Amino acid sequence: MSFVELIPPLGSNPMRYMLEPFTLSLSIKIDKNTTQNLPLPLDLASQNLQSKLCSIVPVVLTAQIWTNSVDKYSPEGKWHEIDMFVHIVSFDEKSSLNFEAFSIAKFWIIKFQGAILPTATGSFEYTVRWKYQDSNWNWANKPGKNGVFDVKPPSPDSPWTRGPRAVEVEPDLYIGNYIAANRAKKMGFQAVLTVAKELELPPEILEGIEYLKVPLKDGANNRISDHDVNTCVKWVQGQLENKRKTLVHCRAGMGRSGSIGIAYIYFHHPNLSYRQALQHAWSKKPDIYPHIGLQQSLERLYPRL
Repeated sequence: MSFVELIPPLGSNPMRYMLEPFTLSLSIKIDKNTTQNLPLPLDLASQNLQSKLCSIVPVVLTAQIWTNSVDKYSPEGKWHEIDMFVHIVSFDEKSSLNFEAFSIAKFWIIKFQGAILPTATGSFEYTVRWKYQDSNWNWANKPGKNGVFDVKPPSPDSPWTRGPRAVEVEPDLYIGNYIAANRAKKMGFQAVLTVAKELELPPEILEGIEYLKVPLKDGANNRISDHDVNTCVKWVQGQLENKRKTLVHCRAGMGRSGSIGIAYIYFHHPNLSYRQALQHAWSKKPDIYPHIGLQQSLERLYPRL
């Protein structure tokens, strides 16, 4: 098993905007000795060979991004892993993928992909690692030679600026963007909570709508106070108890509003741990992310027995 390439290479120093995926592609070469340990599908001549091979490679081969970026997995910016998935399998670096190519192949090229979604501005490090079954990790770099990428403020051309986006994370509770808030009546919302310090909604938008603004700062590295978390959660609770279709929004509908969505789920389901509440939120809206210190705030505010 050997390293082939990483795209972009570690020394390229790319730039990304906040909330813009930084995608990495890792290629690994494995020989016949490794492939013999794979639980190969019986119907190797089928049309679905690529997808089947992509599903069985992770049985023996794992790859991860290793980074200190601020993202949905680590609002504190601690070093953490992000799993990569098998994207393409090829034989002997050839494009053909069929039973004949498989039977004579001397080696396979496994291409993994993974992405970092930065949720704060700054300069961060990254590398990738991979391993075969229970062996030690192999790294794409020497110690102290990580790649670096810079994150700038969100781009005005980001996907969440191109239309209303609102996702139901609990019955009648939606997490969405600023455009959705501006179309609150058309989208049937009866209550709107703004959690963005820099945003205002025109008065005509709010006629006949229950409304509250709690001014929070953008970026996952900005802590939301216990007071603000509790204010938002109890307000949302009141709206839902009164059967109002409720929108919690910030600019993108990911960070500040996502954090309040996670907080309400944790509050409303006392049987869930913080991690379970987070997974529940991600199952509804995978791009939301918590702000730093949210877990500690929730565990103080709404302690479990």
